[in-house]
Amino acid sequence: EYRNPSLCRYSDVFCIDKTRVVLQNREGDEDFIHANWVGSPEPGATNYICTQAPLTETQEDFWHMCFTEKASLILMMCNYTEGYSAALIEKCSHYFPGNPNDKMQFGPYTVTMKDKLAEPEIEDSDLSVMEI
Repeated sequence: EYRNPSLCRYSDVFCIDKTRVVLQNREGDEDFIHANWVGSPEPGATNYICTQAPLTETQEDFWHMCFTEKASLILMMCNYTEGYSAALIEKCSHYFPGNPNDKMQFGPYTVTMKDKLAEPEIEDSDLSVMEI
């Protein structure tokens, strides 16, 4: 059964219930985010969270997950849009500020860009997340 389709970017990409990230301090369907824990077979290795790019309506849940799970690194592996100017398709909502010292608010979470290093094929952004 497909859970919470309104919180999922794609209807054909399923969240595996056995390994899904359960949002802390939430109950019922409020604990759902389209994200799974991914582990390594090596003993003591770091576990990772793989998740879809946040939708506008899941940005607060995304930052709640990052904050409560103490995520120290976020890899965005897509562009915000794809296509050409007449037919741009959103692939990811803007879920963090674009410039140093800019802030964005997502429910109780304030995300601040502290610094940014931009190269032709990659951007490295230093973000801080505070809960108010």
